Amino acid sequence: MWEEHFGLRERIFTPAFDQSLPLLPTQLVARQQLLNTLADGHGLVLLVGEAGTGKTRLAVELASHLKDERCVLWMPPGVPQDIGALYQSLLFDLDLPWHVPGGIESSLVTNTLRLRLMEWLVSQQQAGKRVLIIADAVQHWPDAILQEWEQVLAVAPGQTGILQVLLVSRPELLSRLEREPLQDWAETVGYCVWLEPLDEAECRQHLQQVVSRGGLSWSRLFDEESTQLLLAGCRGIIRRLHQAAARALSVAFLSGKKRVDAETMLAVLEELGLAETALAEQHLSETSAA
Repeated sequence: MWEEHFGLRERIFTPAFDQSLPLLPTQLVARQQLLNTLADGHGLVLLVGEAGTGKTRLAVELASHLKDERCVLWMPPGVPQDIGALYQSLLFDLDLPWHVPGGIESSLVTNTLRLRLMEWLVSQQQAGKRVLIIADAVQHWPDAILQEWEQVLAVAPGQTGILQVLLVSRPELLSRLEREPLQDWAETVGYCVWLEPLDEAECRQHLQQVVSRGGLSWSRLFDEESTQLLLAGCRGIIRRLHQAAARALSVAFLSGKKRVDAETMLAVLEELGLAETALAEQHLSETSAA
């Protein structure tokens, strides 16, 4: 509805995961770092970034880019209940038998599933084929399941790049790696790539590109004060930028406005729990300028 009200030719501010959108500058930097790290042969790699920075979008693009040169297994967001569930997910993605008949002791079930995956990995190793496993949103995985990756990687010890694992996580995982029982396991991590938020210039460029898809300019839809509040409140997090901008256009439409002003933007940021951050950042900026 609000698209017609503002004269847009199509819906803009679709979810940040929209694969039709080009990768953002920070995603391009992280993508190259990941490619370099994988090329260096690190077995276990972390991709870390705040919620909404586009980690999943980047991981999906990376998987698509590498699928022609290696077998890529994808574990979507979700917490495996136990180690057996971890192997079931991987076997399911490979279209291999992932079910074990009932009545069998749980430890035997886990060993059976582990053996099935290991046999497949050995077959790939013998054929000289490389394998990359990508697991998304692992920050809430139990310690034992994270530690299980050591067992998986042990299939190809000392064989650079044959088997690699990329774990995608929010920053809270790193604090867990500083404490037992994951402190020792953390030493197996070969490299950690950070996906940074966008800076102000990058935010403005991205927002202009998104609005341009609808046939308008950013300044036609948002005044400068509302833009500054948006940038301060969202702190370069792409998902927040999309959510707040889309909501602001909707609220402006319901109010009969032809442009998003500061009052509208501040109300939206309050609704999203971002107003305090926006006002604090704005005050800090004004103080620094003074």
